Amino acid sequence: MTVFINIVGILIELFIPLVLFKKLGIPKFSIRISVIALITVFLIQVLNNTLFLTKSYIVMLISLSTIFLISLLFNLNLKTRLFASIFIFVVGALSETLIGIVFTFVAKVSLAELQTNQVLFFICTLASKFLQLTVIRAISFRNKKSKFKSNFCISFDLFPLPMASLVILLLLFECCYKITDYSFQIIVIISSLLLILANIFIFNLLEKQTDYINTKNQLTFTKKHIENQIQHYEELYKYQHEIKTFRHDIKNWSTALLALLENNNILEAIISTREKLNLISDSTQTLIICGNPVIDAIIQSKIKTAATLGIKIEPTIILNTKIFVDQIELGVLIGNGLDNAIEATSKVKSTTTPTIHIKIVSIVEQLSVEILNPVINNIDTNNIVSTKPDSDNHGFGLQSIKAIAKKYNGDLFLSCENNTFKINVIITNSENTLSQKTST
Repeated sequence: MTVFINIVGILIELFIPLVLFKKLGIPKFSIRISVIALITVFLIQVLNNTLFLTKSYIVMLISLSTIFLISLLFNLNLKTRLFASIFIFVVGALSETLIGIVFTFVAKVSLAELQTNQVLFFICTLASKFLQLTVIRAISFRNKKSKFKSNFCISFDLFPLPMASLVILLLLFECCYKITDYSFQIIVIISSLLLILANIFIFNLLEKQTDYINTKNQLTFTKKHIENQIQHYEELYKYQHEIKTFRHDIKNWSTALLALLENNNILEAIISTREKLNLISDSTQTLIICGNPVIDAIIQSKIKTAATLGIKIEPTIILNTKIFVDQIELGVLIGNGLDNAIEATSKVKSTTTPTIHIKIVSIVEQLSVEILNPVINNIDTNNIVSTKPDSDNHGFGLQSIKAIAKKYNGDLFLSCENNTFKINVIITNSENTLSQKTST
């Protein structure tokens, strides 16, 4: 029975670090090598519990070392390995202490009796390991959207089920203490294992559901980005076609103008030239010329969209340096920012034409995109990114903009004062950044 308790406890101790390390990093080795490494760690723990059972400090040191060895199976930096290993070990020690105190206090059992009664000791071990697993599961579940440095914000919505399961384990513990029938104790042990397995299954189910929701949201963003790019390239094609048509027409018009001049039809040549200049002015008065076709196409497209809603867009584009940022990602960034601005501005009721200002500046090794638009009421910018995206509060697309900014070692800054919402994206724009992006 003692051997069985040790084996089950060690297996759970191997499983718990894998839960957290799997969320923090990507596996480094093949499944075969990982299995061999885990078997080796398992044997080390068996020898540890067998040879040094009476020397608690050695058992603790080796247990901490085995957790660190498991972290070597994943791509993690040294700081994260040490921090996570110590955290898992501390949670385990606190769980054992807490469960031991609770069981001895509620069931009125001494520690000596708890250690000598193998069935009671087994249930107590299961409960402590289960509590440790619950905490690690909750943290790793929350960690899917945050860095490890901030993942102490535990998802408490996961705790009702495991806490209820711990209470059931406590009741089973007390039943085993009062009912000494061996067959009943075996049933209790099996029931305890099934209860823990059921909780693990529920955690995995919730985790897969979260993965599904995150993947679905990413696909939604990707679909919108693709649709935007198709629209932008259609605009580019349209402008290129207009330029080709204009070049063809201007050649024919120049030939006709030359004929008029050769025949001394000065007045007719002047009238024709004036008509052509007016035509050129009308056809190009809304074109944005900044030397970047993607920026030209996107802003021109958004100007047309905004105009249908009675909104004006005033662009200021200053490109002092070459843009090394991926053109598609640049289009996504500008397009999403203007989409949010147009959507919010369309809700503003004003006697004058509402105006959206966009300023794009590339200087030295930085690219800045700033968008200002009116809003109905001032917005709490601290809650926009952290809460669920809401189209009424500039939420849609901000996650994508922030991801692109982060990719280029930049950041997204939001502010809202005097009913004017401001989004400012500053990213690195250099050839080195481009080469690093390509290599990764």
